[in-house]
Amino acid sequence: MRILKLSLIVLSLAFSLGFLFLSQFKPSAQAQSSDPSYAVSASRSTEIMTSIQAAQMLTFSQVITATNTPTTTPSSTNTPTHTATTTPSSTNTPTHTATNTPTVTLTSIFTPTVTFTPIFTPTVTLTPSETPTPTPTPSPTDLSIPTVDDFIINGGALNSTSLTVTLSISASDLTNEVVQMSFSNDEITWSTWQAYSTSASWSLSTGDGLKIIYARVRDINDNISSTASDTIFLDTTVDTDFAFTINDGLLYTNQTAVTLTISAKPGTAQMQVSNDGGFAGAIWESYASQKAWTITQYGSYVIPRVVYVRYQDIDGNTSSTYQDDIVLDMTPPEGGFQVIPGMLDALERSVSISGVPPTTGTKKQTHVIYLPLVIGSCSACTQVLLSLWATDDVSGVSQMMISNSPDFVGALWKPYMTQNTWWISTTGPTTIYVKFRDYAGNVSVVYLSTFTP
Repeated sequence: MRILKLSLIVLSLAFSLGFLFLSQFKPSAQAQSSDPSYAVSASRSTEIMTSIQAAQMLTFSQVITATNTPTTTPSSTNTPTHTATTTPSSTNTPTHTATNTPTVTLTSIFTPTVTFTPIFTPTVTLTPSETPTPTPTPSPTDLSIPTVDDFIINGGALNSTSLTVTLSISASDLTNEVVQMSFSNDEITWSTWQAYSTSASWSLSTGDGLKIIYARVRDINDNISSTASDTIFLDTTVDTDFAFTINDGLLYTNQTAVTLTISAKPGTAQMQVSNDGGFAGAIWESYASQKAWTITQYGSYVIPRVVYVRYQDIDGNTSSTYQDDIVLDMTPPEGGFQVIPGMLDALERSVSISGVPPTTGTKKQTHVIYLPLVIGSCSACTQVLLSLWATDDVSGVSQMMISNSPDFVGALWKPYMTQNTWWISTTGPTTIYVKFRDYAGNVSVVYLSTFTP
């Protein structure tokens, strides 16, 4: 590369020296005007000068282009001596000596430094039209088995009038997510796995009777839970219409806790029960043919307690309102009795009690009393008459019980009456015990009387 640079510099200097040499022979003005060949020579000289300048420019351009080092200082010292001798036709012998010692220093104009700066840094934010549901990532080390925490049919109802029921399920897993569930009517044939949800619709097997439904769940790692189950009684033929009774239709009760027997049409899904005809505060619940209920007390007022029921089928249609009432009587009856002595022979007593005549000439020494209750055997008995009385201002007196024992062992309730015959022992004093019961089931205190024959 250095040799190429020096060669180009030498060539440029040679052109310059040649130009200087030619300029020494410039003719005078008179010669220029009289010599027609001068115009041609002058024109040719101009052309040569232009070529030399162009060559110089090309040379310097090539040197700069060929140089990759930012600063180059080549030094070239050339001392050419050129002696030209011309012998023209005249007697003038000029001598021209040219001495040129140029020193050329080439320095690159600039050292370019290129830095690329982006116009802007784009920031792209993608906003999807909807948030995608992330797909659960299974854990490769999940050994936890999911569990079914709760599983009920129709909200815990005991009965159903429809084959279609609603299942409620709750499940959990200690380390992973429960993702699927499956059901069965026989624990053998299972439904296809479906997405886990806390509620599902299910069809019972046909035929009235007790039905068992089984449930299981599965987590993201395909771990399957143990089987859970619940039961419900299917009865599609109980009734063709809506109806219900309180305590099986009794008129009176002595407590606020009662039992409702509820009938409904097939396809009934829910019912609503209330002590208020407007169903204030009442909630819809799964249909059940029986329901424990509490009626209002209203203090000691003797008024019918009314219960209201309405129904809703599986399509959401609501029935009209049905009602029943019962009288709440929490007051026991009051009463008493008196013993009136009577005289009957043992033989007559045996005939009147058993209806079988005794053997002629004999008397029964032991008698079993059948009415009003069994009091055991006695070798000597006598009959007395009991005069009884009792009152109840609400439901009325319905029954009485009499016994010679304070704990009424073996005694039976019998319809209330104001007189009743009774047998006592003749060997000593006998205490008689009596109590009364009203139609609401309230039982009076025990009344007693001791009689000595």
